[in-house]
Amino acid sequence: MSNAISIVRCESYDLTSVETSIRKALSYLGGIEAFVKPGDSVLLKPNLLLGSRPETAIVTHPAIVEVIVKMVKDAGGNPIIADSPGAGIPYTANALKKVYRAAGYDKISRNNEGLLNFDTTWFFVSNPKAELVKRLEVISPALTCQKIINLPKFKTHTFTIFSGAVKNMFGIVPGFVKPGYHARLRDVDHFSEMLLDVITLIKPTLNIMDAITGIEGNGPGALGNVRKIGLIIASTDAIFLDAAAGKIAGFDLETIPFLTAAKKRGLLAYTTEEIKVFGGELEEFRIPDFQKPKTYDPKGFGFRPSIQKLITPVVKNIFSLKPVVAKSKCTGCENCARGCPMKVIKIINQKAKINHAGCIRCYCCIEGCPFAAIETKLPWYTRFLYHTGVIGLFQKARLKN
Repeated sequence: MSNAISIVRCESYDLTSVETSIRKALSYLGGIEAFVKPGDSVLLKPNLLLGSRPETAIVTHPAIVEVIVKMVKDAGGNPIIADSPGAGIPYTANALKKVYRAAGYDKISRNNEGLLNFDTTWFFVSNPKAELVKRLEVISPALTCQKIINLPKFKTHTFTIFSGAVKNMFGIVPGFVKPGYHARLRDVDHFSEMLLDVITLIKPTLNIMDAITGIEGNGPGALGNVRKIGLIIASTDAIFLDAAAGKIAGFDLETIPFLTAAKKRGLLAYTTEEIKVFGGELEEFRIPDFQKPKTYDPKGFGFRPSIQKLITPVVKNIFSLKPVVAKSKCTGCENCARGCPMKVIKIINQKAKINHAGCIRCYCCIEGCPFAAIETKLPWYTRFLYHTGVIGLFQKARLKN
């Protein structure tokens, strides 16, 4: 059932609790044996955005990964953990080693030889079914494995609004190739089309979301806030999983760009009411006060979509949030400069400096900063327009279709 979602409560990262909850979630979908056969090579694709401690909720918790490793092995499969971390982190064996260690994955591998991937080769792959990206760079483990189990984290995202199963698969694109996509696909709608092309080419066999803790507010990195959610969410379909997770977080799904794009492509053919939910009703898992990112605006400028599409390019730089460096927190680590697709960030006197004239508002710098040293702020003139009520007039001028 591609439109089936299973949701199970899990209150802690105690290994026994995690295993019990994941097994229960998968039992609704046929169990791990329905997805992994003896001899299968299985890529476990966690979210390893940064070299961050598990308690920050930035990375997929190692307890989730350890349990899946055990379950795959019990089913006769051969697991390997692989990801290419976020913007600003090179795809090298040394960088991967640091990320694995910080996230606690080195402890999982002690009794599992060859579990962590250090093969940093990648290949161009033809993507004939794509609507935008016909040729995609893909890390080798995603091409050599027979099955992929996608292990995303429940997080907000300043650029794409939500970061779940679909966005997590962008990690199969290697290292500094990622900022190149941001540079070419500056508009979030085009970027979302690329995300769908990725998941059309490399489709996970199974998706299991770590939603025991997540990030709310200005995720997906250190600028967001850790939030206890207490859930494991599983599905064979990454898009349906994100639609369900978005509803749980209280998002209007029309404001999550890749879900809107998926609906237009016919990849999200069901409404959330038509998605079969095992484990309870979707509404009972709703988080009542989940904080959205600052970039989340369900009303836009108050105009019908056709008009808003025309005015958005004109007002983008005026009304969008600018990334601003908090110098007291900045260490000059250069993650932001390395990950900036437009190369408009320089390190001067051991502090990051952003040239906003060339900034495309992709927020890669915020995503890649491990110290929460880059924040988002509206320009002073925009704050003035809000204060004087001019923005309110835009929203009151809504035109009815």
